[in-house]
Amino acid sequence: MRILVWVAIAGWLSPVILAVAFAIAVRISPRLRAKIFHK
Repeated sequence: MRILVWVAIAGWLSPVILAVAFAIAVRISPRLRAKIFHK
């Protein structure tokens, strides 16, 4: 039963974690930012 709770928490947090990781990556690498926004 506890595993389901962890899966639900992970499923709810994964977009937040991805957004944070993406923001960090964009801030660290201007080349990545240029590549994304030039599309």
